[in-house]
Amino acid sequence: MEPTAVEKLLARWAEDPEFFTTGAVTGALVGADVLRWEAVAPTLDEARRRVLQSNTLAFLRRGAVLVHAAVVPFDAELEAIAGNPRLSDQGQREARGAVLARRDAALEQVVQVFDRAAEQLTHSDFPVPRPSRIADPDTARITVAVVRAPHLGLPELEAELEQALARGDASLLEALLPLARTRRSRGESDPDYRRELAEMTMGDVLPTFDGLIARAEGVLVGVDRAAHVLARALVQRLRHQLEMVILEVQKAGRWAASTMLRLVDERGVPRGICPDLDPPPAPEVGPPA
Repeated sequence: MEPTAVEKLLARWAEDPEFFTTGAVTGALVGADVLRWEAVAPTLDEARRRVLQSNTLAFLRRGAVLVHAAVVPFDAELEAIAGNPRLSDQGQREARGAVLARRDAALEQVVQVFDRAAEQLTHSDFPVPRPSRIADPDTARITVAVVRAPHLGLPELEAELEQALARGDASLLEALLPLARTRRSRGESDPDYRRELAEMTMGDVLPTFDGLIARAEGVLVGVDRAAHVLARALVQRLRHQLEMVILEVQKAGRWAASTMLRLVDERGVPRGICPDLDPPPAPEVGPPA
């Protein structure tokens, strides 16, 4: 199923939280998306704050540190094997293979621990939110509004949406939005909508009705939904970087032999191939394994 406009915006925000700010300035974000962003911005800020303060996320960011702690103890064994003159080439290969097998098992444990924490972040800490339900005291009011909506003229339906937005009445907005989208899908075959288009001026970005729908879509993005999307995106990014660190160690043979893991940023902080992970101790330059 094709993602909705809101789902696309949430995914883009989760990948680049600064996109909305820069997109509005550069023109990459236009029309209805600008209105959705303006409506949802406080929700996204709160969701990001919650996720970034998560202890589980803090643990996941230590992925490279965990890899470092798992592999460094085996480096001394590999060095001792390489420097043992009593071992034949065959003996060195066999001894080295046994050490690497134990190291790979230790790395697999790191991955398993990481994956369990990732599942906790996206399934327990910030799970997919349950579908909302109308509170019992609001049932009659919402039912009446939904029954009336199809029989309203466009100006009256706009007034309903405007008032619900002003009150922050999420239950009513959620009930009216499908009906509003259906009305919008009629396009210019709807006389009221055709009149609204004709009355647009050069300064209008969208017809009033379209703008109300966009604002409602933004308002209805709850903090829990945004937090889950962000948590899932962070897990995917951190998991990929963890895999890159492990592959680099396996390719280099030893932690200290890795060139990539010695890369630093302009502040001298080790970054290398894991920019979103906490930097592990920078390895000292060593000979190839």
